[in-house]
Amino acid sequence: MTSSNLVHELLPDIETLISPQTLSALTGGSIRSVERQPLSHVDGLSGGKLENVLTNGGAGPRLVLKRIAYEWDWVMRVTGDRLCRAIVSWQTGLLDQLPLEISHEVLACARDGSGWAILMHDVGAHLIPPGDGKLTETENARFMEAMAALNAAFWGQPELADPRLGFADLRMRYGVLSPQVLEAEATGGDEIPPMAIAGWQLLESGVDPHVAQAVQRVHENPALLGAAMLAYPQTIVHGDWKLGNLGLYPEPDGPAIVLDWAWVGSGPPAVELAWYLAVNSARLPVSKEQTIEMYREALARRLGGEFDDGWWQPQLELALLGGFALLAWPKLLGAAHGSEEVRRREQAELDWWSERVLQGARRL
Repeated sequence: MTSSNLVHELLPDIETLISPQTLSALTGGSIRSVERQPLSHVDGLSGGKLENVLTNGGAGPRLVLKRIAYEWDWVMRVTGDRLCRAIVSWQTGLLDQLPLEISHEVLACARDGSGWAILMHDVGAHLIPPGDGKLTETENARFMEAMAALNAAFWGQPELADPRLGFADLRMRYGVLSPQVLEAEATGGDEIPPMAIAGWQLLESGVDPHVAQAVQRVHENPALLGAAMLAYPQTIVHGDWKLGNLGLYPEPDGPAIVLDWAWVGSGPPAVELAWYLAVNSARLPVSKEQTIEMYREALARRLGGEFDDGWWQPQLELALLGGFALLAWPKLLGAAHGSEEVRRREQAELDWWSERVLQGARRL
């Protein structure tokens, strides 16, 4: 990435980033004192470190500092993210171009030794709380509208998230949670890689052999699925619409909060939708079919004549195959080892996704 690609410059270190002078300029207020405190109870499992930044003894703006480093962050390692996509999306001005329906909350970024730091507004009060509680139908609908707004805003502009700038490569996306890739992270102390490997070990016993073969084919050659999806209209996708990254401002027409741009890249729009359906399945208030149709209607309304079922259905089928190849492992674990309620729920998930996997596999 060259200086010609940059809209924002990194500050040299955290001390400069959160100095009273810098914070006064960023917030438009008079910041006289700054205090850092560890932030706990966050829905994040990648390895990033979060801190509260209190200003003026707690009476000033409340901010959050996220520290990221390749050495700490297994997601960065499995996705080959040596430039820090969350930073690159800010540096290149991509976040500045988000539609009004999306709020990213980033104020500024800095180097942090060999890593990076992101300073954000503290929007914890508006984030979807962790746990098993379902979204309301209104919340789900607002997320589908916001997702469609994001994807429509960047329609036909995949070059804004060119992998050569450090953004996620569609051809590698569907292999990053495969057992082959996660093996290198299995003993690193992070929670997710060994769990995912254990889940993938249940694949052949947990689903129909044809489904297992289709998923294994994607794991062994993710570029095959990525290349197939390049045949369809491209946009920019955030890539990780899990509820832990999402929030909503209380106003009915307020924006959706979308944090953690570590998976951002280009791809067909259903890349986004399939991940949302797979990772949030237990908390959806309506069926996956209803959620798909909600998003489809919102995107079609925004794209107008550029929307066509001729490309919509095949890219959806391919994306659902990809979603399962990324996130079948917790469903396999739940169906095999969960409580009776969880086993029933996750077996129904496996049945639903298995049918979509076979549909998508026929597109390869």
